[in-house]
Amino acid sequence: MPAAIVHFEIQVSDTERAKRFYKNVFDWKVEKWEGTDFYGVWTGRSKYPNGSIVGMDGGLGVKEGDTPARRSALNAFLCTVEVDNLDEILKKIETSGGSTVKPKYAFPHVGWMATCADPDGNQFALIQNDTSAKA
Repeated sequence: MPAAIVHFEIQVSDTERAKRFYKNVFDWKVEKWEGTDFYGVWTGRSKYPNGSIVGMDGGLGVKEGDTPARRSALNAFLCTVEVDNLDEILKKIETSGGSTVKPKYAFPHVGWMATCADPDGNQFALIQNDTSAKA
């Protein structure tokens, strides 16, 4: 059986700021795990046109170490978040303290994508499904 990714963890230096950011941008539920420094993150679920359910929950962990310099090479798994309106989410990211790393671009026959960063510099990708997308 193939190994499935079942959880993600975002390393942050300021959990309250991260909670606000991810709630404001994606409407994720973030709650402290009792007795720990860990915060659970519940993202919800999406349904593909074929009916299959996708989505994953994760958490916020306290970053142990320095934040890499901006534009450093990525040394992690890059998670992609599916959104209904990429332009709207990009605006929310900017007004919530995040930034755009790679602006909106077409991934032909799949959708529109962008790469962003949260206030701690953690990068993530966004996709708005659109099979008519062309470069």
